Amino acid sequence: MIFACLAATPSAAIDLSGKWHVRLDPNDVGEREQWFSRVEGTEIGLPGSTMEAQLGTPLNLEPALTKEVFRHLHPRFRYVGAVWYTRTVTLEEGWKDSNATLFLERLIWESMVWGNGEIVGSRDSLSTPHRYSVGQHLQTGKNTLCVRVDNRPKVDIGVLGHAYTDEKQTIWNGIVGRIELTRVAEPTLSIRTHTLRVDVPGSGRLVVSVEPLTSDLPEVKTWSTETAHSGEVNVDIDCEKLTRWSEFESALYRVSDSNWYAKPTFQDRPIA
Repeated sequence: MIFACLAATPSAAIDLSGKWHVRLDPNDVGEREQWFSRVEGTEIGLPGSTMEAQLGTPLNLEPALTKEVFRHLHPRFRYVGAVWYTRTVTLEEGWKDSNATLFLERLIWESMVWGNGEIVGSRDSLSTPHRYSVGQHLQTGKNTLCVRVDNRPKVDIGVLGHAYTDEKQTIWNGIVGRIELTRVAEPTLSIRTHTLRVDVPGSGRLVVSVEPLTSDLPEVKTWSTETAHSGEVNVDIDCEKLTRWSEFESALYRVSDSNWYAKPTFQDRPIA
Protein backbone atom coordinates (compact mmCIF):
# COMPACT_ATOMS: atom_id res chain seq x y z
CA MET A 1 0.00 0.00 0.00
CA ILE A 2 1.37 3.42 -0.95
CA PHE A 3 0.14 6.66 0.51
CA ALA A 4 0.76 9.61 -1.82
CA CYS A 5 0.21 13.32 -1.82
CA LEU A 6 -0.97 14.88 -5.08
CA ALA A 7 -0.12 18.57 -5.46
CA ALA A 8 -0.62 20.89 -8.42
CA THR A 9 0.19 24.49 -9.21
CA PRO A 10 -2.83 26.44 -10.51
CA SER A 11 -2.68 27.03 -14.26
CA ALA A 12 -2.59 30.55 -15.61
CA ALA A 13 -2.18 32.31 -18.96
CA ILE A 14 -1.29 35.86 -19.93
CA ASP A 15 -2.25 37.05 -23.40
CA LEU A 16 0.73 38.87 -24.91
CA SER A 17 -1.07 40.07 -28.02
CA GLY A 18 -1.23 43.81 -28.45
CA LYS A 19 1.40 46.51 -28.48
CA TRP A 20 5.03 45.50 -28.95
CA HIS A 21 8.07 47.45 -30.14
CA VAL A 22 9.90 46.45 -33.31
CA ARG A 23 13.32 47.18 -34.80
CA LEU A 24 14.59 45.95 -38.16
CA ASP A 25 18.15 44.63 -38.09
CA PRO A 26 19.35 44.30 -41.70
CA ASN A 27 23.02 44.48 -40.66
CA ASP A 28 22.76 41.95 -37.81
CA VAL A 29 24.07 44.29 -35.13
CA GLY A 30 21.27 43.82 -32.60
CA GLU A 31 22.80 40.95 -30.67
CA ARG A 32 26.19 42.65 -30.44
CA GLU A 33 24.57 45.90 -29.31
CA GLN A 34 22.29 44.02 -26.87
CA TRP A 35 18.96 45.19 -28.24
CA PHE A 36 17.40 42.43 -26.12
CA SER A 37 18.07 44.39 -22.93
CA ARG A 38 15.75 47.36 -23.65
CA VAL A 39 12.40 48.16 -25.20
CA GLU A 40 12.95 50.44 -28.18
CA GLY A 41 11.70 50.93 -31.72
CA THR A 42 8.46 51.48 -33.58
CA GLU A 43 5.17 50.30 -32.11
CA ILE A 44 3.65 47.26 -33.80
CA GLY A 45 0.56 45.19 -33.14
CA LEU A 46 1.06 41.45 -32.65
CA PRO A 47 -0.21 39.10 -33.93
CA GLY A 48 0.94 40.76 -37.11
CA SER A 49 3.81 41.29 -39.50
CA THR A 50 6.23 43.97 -40.62
CA MET A 51 4.32 44.22 -43.88
CA GLU A 52 1.13 45.19 -42.03
CA ALA A 53 3.17 47.77 -40.11
CA GLN A 54 4.48 49.09 -43.46
CA LEU A 55 8.09 48.32 -42.61
CA GLY A 56 10.59 47.22 -45.23
CA THR A 57 11.07 47.95 -48.92
CA PRO A 58 7.86 49.30 -50.57
CA LEU A 59 6.52 47.48 -53.62
CA ASN A 60 7.34 49.41 -56.81
CA LEU A 61 5.60 47.04 -59.22
CA GLU A 62 2.77 48.58 -61.17
CA PRO A 63 -0.42 46.57 -61.80
CA ALA A 64 -0.29 44.99 -65.24
CA LEU A 65 -1.24 41.83 -67.12
CA THR A 66 2.36 40.62 -67.30
CA LYS A 67 4.19 37.44 -66.38
CA GLU A 68 6.20 39.23 -63.73
CA VAL A 69 3.07 40.47 -61.97
CA PHE A 70 1.16 37.16 -62.16
CA ARG A 71 4.10 34.90 -61.32
CA HIS A 72 3.58 35.08 -57.52
CA LEU A 73 2.20 37.21 -54.70
CA HIS A 74 3.82 40.58 -54.03
CA PRO A 75 3.77 41.99 -50.48
CA ARG A 76 3.27 45.73 -50.24
CA PHE A 77 6.35 45.98 -48.04
CA ARG A 78 9.07 43.36 -48.19
CA TYR A 79 11.71 42.59 -45.60
CA VAL A 80 13.92 39.49 -45.26
CA GLY A 81 16.29 39.43 -42.30
CA ALA A 82 16.36 39.77 -38.53
CA VAL A 83 13.68 41.72 -36.66
CA TRP A 84 13.55 42.38 -32.91
CA TYR A 85 10.22 42.41 -31.06
CA THR A 86 10.26 43.59 -27.42
CA ARG A 87 7.72 44.42 -24.74
CA THR A 88 7.32 44.55 -20.97
CA VAL A 89 4.94 42.45 -18.91
CA THR A 90 4.15 42.73 -15.20
CA LEU A 91 3.88 39.43 -13.34
CA GLU A 92 2.47 38.58 -9.94
CA GLU A 93 4.13 36.24 -7.46
CA GLY A 94 4.27 32.63 -8.59
CA TRP A 95 5.75 33.14 -12.05
CA LYS A 96 9.39 33.32 -11.01
CA ASP A 97 11.12 29.91 -11.24
CA SER A 98 7.80 28.38 -12.28
CA ASN A 99 6.92 26.02 -15.10
CA ALA A 100 6.22 28.99 -17.38
CA THR A 101 6.18 28.69 -21.17
CA LEU A 102 6.32 31.39 -23.82
CA PHE A 103 4.11 30.21 -26.68
CA LEU A 104 4.52 31.66 -30.21
CA GLU A 105 2.05 29.93 -32.51
CA ARG A 106 3.59 30.64 -35.89
CA LEU A 107 6.49 32.51 -37.45
CA ILE A 108 9.05 32.23 -40.24
CA TRP A 109 11.75 30.79 -39.77
CA GLU A 110 14.02 31.09 -36.73
CA SER A 111 13.35 32.69 -33.36
CA MET A 112 15.56 33.59 -30.41
CA VAL A 113 14.17 34.65 -27.03
CA TRP A 114 15.56 36.67 -24.12
CA GLY A 115 13.96 37.18 -20.73
CA ASN A 116 15.15 40.18 -18.71
CA GLY A 117 18.35 40.30 -20.75
CA GLU A 118 19.12 36.59 -20.37
CA ILE A 119 19.19 34.28 -23.38
CA VAL A 120 16.51 31.59 -23.19
CA GLY A 121 17.23 29.73 -26.42
CA SER A 122 16.37 29.46 -30.10
CA ARG A 123 13.92 27.50 -32.25
CA ASP A 124 13.50 27.03 -35.98
CA SER A 125 10.30 25.75 -37.54
CA LEU A 126 7.99 26.77 -40.35
CA SER A 127 4.96 24.73 -39.36
CA THR A 128 4.87 24.24 -35.57
CA PRO A 129 4.68 26.61 -32.58
CA HIS A 130 7.87 27.88 -30.99
CA ARG A 131 7.79 27.11 -27.25
CA TYR A 132 10.24 28.34 -24.64
CA SER A 133 10.61 27.43 -20.96
CA VAL A 134 11.13 30.86 -19.44
CA GLY A 135 10.34 30.41 -15.74
CA GLN A 136 14.00 30.67 -14.69
CA HIS A 137 14.27 34.02 -16.48
CA LEU A 138 11.21 35.71 -14.96
CA GLN A 139 10.79 37.82 -11.85
CA THR A 140 7.95 39.23 -9.81
CA GLY A 141 6.99 42.65 -11.12
CA LYS A 142 8.19 44.18 -14.38
CA ASN A 143 9.77 41.89 -16.99
CA THR A 144 11.27 42.53 -20.43
CA LEU A 145 10.61 39.94 -23.14
CA CYS A 146 12.45 39.99 -26.45
CA VAL A 147 11.89 37.82 -29.53
CA ARG A 148 14.28 38.00 -32.48
CA VAL A 149 12.69 36.61 -35.65
CA ASP A 150 14.87 35.83 -38.67
CA ASN A 151 12.92 34.90 -41.81
CA ARG A 152 15.96 34.13 -43.95
CA PRO A 153 16.16 30.50 -45.16
CA LYS A 154 17.84 28.13 -42.69
CA VAL A 155 17.57 24.94 -44.72
CA ASP A 156 17.53 24.47 -48.47
CA ILE A 157 14.03 23.10 -49.12
CA GLY A 158 14.15 23.65 -52.88
CA VAL A 159 11.78 25.65 -55.04
CA LEU A 160 8.64 23.58 -54.42
CA GLY A 161 8.28 24.08 -50.68
CA HIS A 162 4.90 25.65 -49.87
CA ALA A 163 5.88 26.84 -46.37
CA TYR A 164 8.49 29.30 -47.62
CA THR A 165 7.54 30.85 -50.92
CA ASP A 166 5.95 33.94 -52.41
CA GLU A 167 3.54 31.73 -54.35
CA LYS A 168 1.56 30.70 -51.24
CA GLN A 169 1.84 33.06 -48.29
CA THR A 170 4.81 35.36 -49.10
CA ILE A 171 7.99 35.41 -47.05
CA TRP A 172 6.76 37.54 -44.16
CA ASN A 173 8.33 38.50 -40.85
CA GLY A 174 6.26 38.63 -37.69
CA ILE A 175 4.40 36.48 -35.18
CA VAL A 176 0.84 35.33 -35.83
CA GLY A 177 -1.69 33.24 -33.93
CA ARG A 178 -1.55 32.85 -30.17
CA ILE A 179 1.16 34.74 -28.31
CA GLU A 180 0.97 34.01 -24.62
CA LEU A 181 2.77 33.23 -21.41
CA THR A 182 1.38 30.13 -19.72
CA ARG A 183 1.95 28.41 -16.43
CA VAL A 184 0.59 24.91 -16.71
CA ALA A 185 -0.57 22.91 -13.71
CA GLU A 186 1.57 19.79 -13.55
CA PRO A 187 0.54 17.33 -10.80
CA THR A 188 3.45 15.99 -8.79
CA LEU A 189 3.22 12.62 -7.08
CA SER A 190 5.06 12.65 -3.77
CA ILE A 191 5.38 9.25 -2.10
CA ARG A 192 5.67 9.91 1.61
CA THR A 193 5.16 6.48 3.18
CA HIS A 194 5.30 2.90 1.97
CA THR A 195 3.52 0.32 4.11
CA LEU A 196 5.21 -3.10 4.08
CA ARG A 197 3.10 -6.09 5.17
CA VAL A 198 5.08 -8.95 6.79
CA ASP A 199 3.83 -12.32 8.13
CA VAL A 200 5.46 -13.13 11.49
CA PRO A 201 5.39 -16.51 13.26
CA GLY A 202 4.90 -15.21 16.80
CA SER A 203 5.52 -12.50 19.38
CA GLY A 204 8.86 -10.72 19.47
CA ARG A 205 10.53 -8.01 17.42
CA LEU A 206 10.39 -7.44 13.64
CA VAL A 207 13.21 -5.45 12.00
CA VAL A 208 12.97 -4.25 8.39
CA SER A 209 16.18 -3.12 6.66
CA VAL A 210 16.48 -1.07 3.47
CA GLU A 211 19.97 -1.54 2.02
CA PRO A 212 21.29 0.60 -0.88
CA LEU A 213 22.64 -1.35 -3.85
CA THR A 214 24.91 1.46 -5.05
CA SER A 215 27.88 2.66 -3.02
CA ASP A 216 27.15 6.39 -3.39
CA LEU A 217 23.80 6.17 -1.55
CA PRO A 218 23.40 6.77 2.20
CA GLU A 219 23.77 3.98 4.76
CA VAL A 220 21.26 1.23 5.52
CA LYS A 221 17.93 2.38 7.01
CA THR A 222 16.07 0.21 9.53
CA TRP A 223 12.58 0.20 11.00
CA SER A 224 11.45 -2.06 13.86
CA THR A 225 8.27 -2.89 15.73
CA GLU A 226 7.14 -5.22 18.53
CA THR A 227 4.85 -8.12 17.67
CA ALA A 228 2.46 -9.55 20.26
CA HIS A 229 1.35 -12.60 18.30
CA SER A 230 1.66 -14.30 14.96
CA GLY A 231 0.02 -12.89 11.87
CA GLU A 232 0.40 -9.94 9.54
CA VAL A 233 2.33 -6.89 10.74
CA ASN A 234 2.44 -3.53 8.97
CA VAL A 235 5.70 -1.54 8.97
CA ASP A 236 5.58 2.05 7.72
CA ILE A 237 8.76 2.97 5.79
CA ASP A 238 9.43 6.69 5.64
CA CYS A 239 10.29 7.29 1.97
CA GLU A 240 11.42 10.84 2.69
CA LYS A 241 14.61 9.30 4.10
CA LEU A 242 15.35 7.50 0.83
CA THR A 243 16.76 8.81 -2.45
CA ARG A 244 14.14 8.80 -5.20
CA TRP A 245 14.89 7.08 -8.50
CA SER A 246 15.21 9.25 -11.61
CA GLU A 247 16.72 8.97 -15.07
CA PHE A 248 19.70 10.92 -13.73
CA GLU A 249 20.18 8.98 -10.47
CA SER A 250 19.30 5.28 -10.41
CA ALA A 251 18.69 4.79 -6.69
CA LEU A 252 18.06 1.09 -5.99
CA TYR A 253 17.48 -0.60 -2.61
CA ARG A 254 17.07 -4.14 -1.24
CA VAL A 255 14.35 -4.58 1.39
CA SER A 256 14.69 -7.44 3.90
CA ASP A 257 13.11 -8.39 7.24
CA SER A 258 14.41 -10.18 10.33
CA ASN A 259 12.27 -11.80 13.02
CA TRP A 260 13.31 -12.27 16.61
CA TYR A 261 10.41 -13.97 18.33
CA ALA A 262 10.21 -15.51 21.81
CA LYS A 263 9.92 -19.28 22.28
CA PRO A 264 6.82 -20.42 24.18
CA THR A 265 7.36 -20.98 27.93
CA PHE A 266 5.51 -22.55 30.87
CA GLN A 267 6.28 -21.31 34.39
CA ASP A 268 9.33 -19.48 33.01
CA ARG A 269 10.66 -22.68 31.42
CA PRO A 270 10.95 -22.97 27.61
CA ILE A 271 8.83 -25.59 25.92
CA ALA A 272 10.75 -27.57 23.28
